[in-house]
Amino acid sequence: MPLLKESLSDDFEIHDFDEKLTKEVVMNVRLLDDWRIETIKYWIDVARENLKLNKSTIVIGLIYPSEVGQLDVQIPYYFCLLDVSNEKIQERLMGKRFSSPEKIVGLKEATDQTPEEFISENKYLMERLRNEIKVVNGEIVDTTEDTPEQTANKILSWISHVKASP
Repeated sequence: MPLLKESLSDDFEIHDFDEKLTKEVVMNVRLLDDWRIETIKYWIDVARENLKLNKSTIVIGLIYPSEVGQLDVQIPYYFCLLDVSNEKIQERLMGKRFSSPEKIVGLKEATDQTPEEFISENKYLMERLRNEIKVVNGEIVDTTEDTPEQTANKILSWISHVKASP
């Protein structure tokens, strides 16, 4: 996100989808579905207001096209999936998310899942997301072997393409 902010003009506002995430939701996954829909509505409202100012809004995070499709959006929007191989998903989660016993205990408390179950679910959700992105003709960018700079350049290229399209 910092690389995009550095590279894009003031005509863009960039946010992390999870900026509105609360500890209560993190610790109780039963609240997640309602939180996700309310957060999508919030970001759509932000984008609508920015559009009035001739600004584009970029929201980075896990957003399913099917969830957006449930809402009356009435502004243009596009999806770009930063894809990664299932092997890389496992490598990243095991390297960062579950690098200590305390983190594994926290995962179990929050999701009632083991790291293996969580990784398996993430792989399933990534496949669901890939399929949903294809349905809406979104962009899928493979970032499996990319550095953050390479990924940012791919996103910037996609943004330029979208902005140039009618």
